Amino acid sequence: MSYIQKLIDAQNDIIIICNENFELKYLNKIFYKFFKTERVDEILKLLKTQEFNKNIKIKIKNYKSNKYTFLLKLTKIDSDISITLKDITKTSAYEKSLLQSNINFVEYKNIVDRFLIVSKTDTEGIITYVNNSFVKISGYSKEELIGEHHNIVKHPDMPQHIFNKMWKTIKKGEIWQGIMRNLKKNGEEYYVKTIVAPLFNSKNKIKEFIAFRIDISDFINAKEKAQKAKEIKEMFLANMSHEIRTPLTGILGFLQVLQQKELSKDSKKIVDIILNSADTLLSVVNDVLDLSKIETQGVVIHKTRFNPMTSFKNTVKLFKASALEKNIEYIYHIKTDNCIISDEHRLKQVLSNLIGNAIKFTPENGKVIIYIETKRKYDNKIEIEFCVQDSGIGISQEKLKKLFRPFSQVEGIEETYGGSGLGLFISSQIISKLGGKLEVETKEEEGSKFYFSLEFEKCELLKKEKTNQINVRGKILIAEDNKVNQALLKVILKTKGNLDIVLVENGEDAVNKFKNEKFDLVFMDIFMPIMKGIEATELILEYEKLNYLEHTPIVALTANALDGDKEKFLAQGFDDYISKPIEHTKLDEVLLKYLKEENLVSNIAHSMNLDEEIIKELLGLYFENIDGDLLQLSENINDEDFNEIRMVAHKIAGASGAVQLDKVYRTAKEIENLARKMEDVNYKQMFNILVSEIEEYKQTLKITDL
Repeated sequence: MSYIQKLIDAQNDIIIICNENFELKYLNKIFYKFFKTERVDEILKLLKTQEFNKNIKIKIKNYKSNKYTFLLKLTKIDSDISITLKDITKTSAYEKSLLQSNINFVEYKNIVDRFLIVSKTDTEGIITYVNNSFVKISGYSKEELIGEHHNIVKHPDMPQHIFNKMWKTIKKGEIWQGIMRNLKKNGEEYYVKTIVAPLFNSKNKIKEFIAFRIDISDFINAKEKAQKAKEIKEMFLANMSHEIRTPLTGILGFLQVLQQKELSKDSKKIVDIILNSADTLLSVVNDVLDLSKIETQGVVIHKTRFNPMTSFKNTVKLFKASALEKNIEYIYHIKTDNCIISDEHRLKQVLSNLIGNAIKFTPENGKVIIYIETKRKYDNKIEIEFCVQDSGIGISQEKLKKLFRPFSQVEGIEETYGGSGLGLFISSQIISKLGGKLEVETKEEEGSKFYFSLEFEKCELLKKEKTNQINVRGKILIAEDNKVNQALLKVILKTKGNLDIVLVENGEDAVNKFKNEKFDLVFMDIFMPIMKGIEATELILEYEKLNYLEHTPIVALTANALDGDKEKFLAQGFDDYISKPIEHTKLDEVLLKYLKEENLVSNIAHSMNLDEEIIKELLGLYFENIDGDLLQLSENINDEDFNEIRMVAHKIAGASGAVQLDKVYRTAKEIENLARKMEDVNYKQMFNILVSEIEEYKQTLKITDL
């Protein structure tokens, strides 16, 4: 139903719209309160004799011969006639006198014309009427518009399928609405929110269409500007991410390789500290580059199990050297439980920021004290208090209001000490997201105390699993322009199996190599000179299609750290995505997914330092007994016997861990822990996962051959 129809139907008076020959075009619902449909022609014939633009009393009988007194007014509107009948049968004399000043339909039309762009067309789309608002926004005169097809204002870039849908809808007698991009006479574009509705004749057939529009050009233009600004910001963040994370990839990668070497105790300690520092730097870089996400949707939290004593102590120790350089007395006291569930990296980031600030703003021979203590325990929860106190410059009370604003620092500090003014803002956002509040007590020239308390869920740390070294084979093409990253990838991949690695420095070389040699997997950097990774991937996919070749998996390599990157690259034809710095677990996952794995029995034997024949015997015994254990576990789950579920899952986990079937071990261990807590979860679903993992190992290990 159109806006005008709704407006007419909402009136308490009978309103009839007809043409100049008094043939019915529309009547509102109130008509049926007094009369039946067949009375329309009779009433129109009676009203045809009345004068226009005058309020006239008239009496009309209904089908029960009851007489009604109406106040009648006939109004000419262009080629149409509006008839208003107001029931005044029981109206007092005073009320009747007021009727003379009531708003009539013409006034309603004037209101509509003032705020809406209105036009009418015949059933073929030829314009038969436009109001002044239409003339004003389009730039055409009424004479130029009447008789022309409505396409006169159609923008050439408007998709045809939208018009197809509109015509299909309105020709069925239904209302269509949507947004149209139109073109003015002078070539300027404008946007309108549009409602198009059919109008019916007395035989209920569509006679014409009426359209009501609202100009939304300002809104659309503002939206487009905001989108463009967002795209520019995202491009800047992507470029900045690439420039910062690329060297970090090399630093972290080679440190991880070095960490796995045989080192002296002192050397290992130094490597661990450097790696921890680089990892903290990466976390900070990620947060700065993700600031747009923080502003729009808040901080994203990723909770894991971790040991707060170990994690926080390592973070606090990182700043000891900085404090000693300024002869600052550096005291820390950490006493809390051995396992909590929270976002470890976010908490380390907050601590790093607070401790870094404390040291920066404390003069030589000052003092910095850090307390991290359990405040209270209850049920399976624990509350921990964090406090960083210094004897630094302090902050006046009137300047505290600026402290937690983004890109803002207290006046005078920025010039002397530098900094972006972002750290405390992000820290306060993180603590708020975790359910606490970052607070401060400070006094000028005496120092500051930043503190917060958080509630955590207690947990049990799983024993650190000894992961199997994967052993895959295949030929890999790597397109990477950074020499450090090339060397790093070669070093890492040498440890992953029997791999033939071909390196190129840009997308163009990658395409040429792909056309001349057969590869099992391609790693494609996104940002490269001469030809970028996305363009190279498109050409490779096109080459495969034209030559009917079996598809070779292509994995995107990028130092970007922006939301939506993975989905974007997958949509552009990549099969997978790895961000830099490269995580070994993610790399292993990709290699195992796309390359053939060599003998797993040999890997297990090598890892356990045992003969392969012994491993085969152990695996044979394992699979002989596992079916009975699974049957028992299934029965226990059906009986909802948590104690038995825990015991059998513990047995399966122990046996699986002993022969290094890690997937089964992890799932069984999770079932055991959940059953211990009597958690209400879908144990049947977890049991099915367990069975599928065991079957997967059977297939991989070719159990029938053991």
